Amino acid sequence: MNSMKTNPTILILLDTDVVYVHFQWGQNPELMYDRVLRYPDRVRNLYFTFLFVLRAVAKVSTVIRVW
Repeated sequence: MNSMKTNPTILILLDTDVVYVHFQWGQNPELMYDRVLRYPDRVRNLYFTFLFVLRAVAKVSTVIRVW
């Protein structure tokens, strides 16, 4: 799973509940662990994506301050 798929997967897993019958939303750490956190490559992808986004925000923040 590449980093572009890992981030939305985590957001969905943190916001959804497995009980689809009642349409309840909430945290589901067990599902997040099963789908993402137990795979070291997916966690590394998250770190890389976070670093990439952080650098982009840092570069844009100077432009936004001047603007």
